Amino acid sequence: MSKYFLLDTMDTMDTLTGIVNQALDCIGKGIMIQDINRRVVFFNHACEEITKWSRAEVIGKDCGDIFLCHTSTGMCLTEKFCPGMEIFHGGLSQGSRELLIRRGDGTESWVKMSVSPLKTPGGKVTHLVSVIEDISDIKRFSDEVLRSKTLSTLGAFAAELAHEVKNPLNAMNIQMTVLEREIHDIKKLGDRAKKELLDVVTIVQKELHRLSGFVEECLHFSKTGELNKSSVHVGDLLSEIVSLLLPQAQLQGIQIEFVIKNALPEIMIDRDKIKQAILNILINGIE
Repeated sequence: MSKYFLLDTMDTMDTLTGIVNQALDCIGKGIMIQDINRRVVFFNHACEEITKWSRAEVIGKDCGDIFLCHTSTGMCLTEKFCPGMEIFHGGLSQGSRELLIRRGDGTESWVKMSVSPLKTPGGKVTHLVSVIEDISDIKRFSDEVLRSKTLSTLGAFAAELAHEVKNPLNAMNIQMTVLEREIHDIKKLGDRAKKELLDVVTIVQKELHRLSGFVEECLHFSKTGELNKSSVHVGDLLSEIVSLLLPQAQLQGIQIEFVIKNALPEIMIDRDKIKQAILNILINGIE
């Protein structure tokens, strides 16, 4: 075999490697390849966009030291629960997990990491290929849905409980008032005895008044409450709501078209309550 043939073969391989790298850089999802020591050997452009780490900062380093993968409660996932390590140790043929990672700009972001092995013809794992997706918007949408449903459930429960308790409290209060009058009208009782009985009635009435106040607070919570109005740009608010809903809608095969023909004015509204109301309507539509 001549040296010229070897040089041509090497040149061809280099060309093919360059083509593959360029192709992987054109993919919208993050592609990361690691060796058996978890050192990063390839990091495409989408990975740089998602993680805010540059290729130069990551190549040759342990991904766990870079991303510090963890859960929302702070539990570290870089070793025991790392899907890549589970594949290397033979626990999984492939793995997928949602992780919180540290990004290069100092912020944190939710990603979905799907990991598959690269094997020799003999079946030995030599590298891992991880597909990384930014799911921060989907997580944010899920949190908004959960918050909305939780508040709705709590409000309904508070209203039902308050109505159930309010009527017996009113009846008890009326009976205590009647009892107070009866005590005053009993002529056989001495002043001291009347005073002792009236003191007991007063204590009970105070407690009933306190419980009635608590019931009113529950009813207040179940309603709209006081409005916290401020000047809000309607277009910005609607744009924010659409950005929250868009990822989940796309997962359901729903396209949201957001068009504002004319500039919308700023109006005085309770921003949070209007946002929640519109979100609830659109969430119900998506579901």
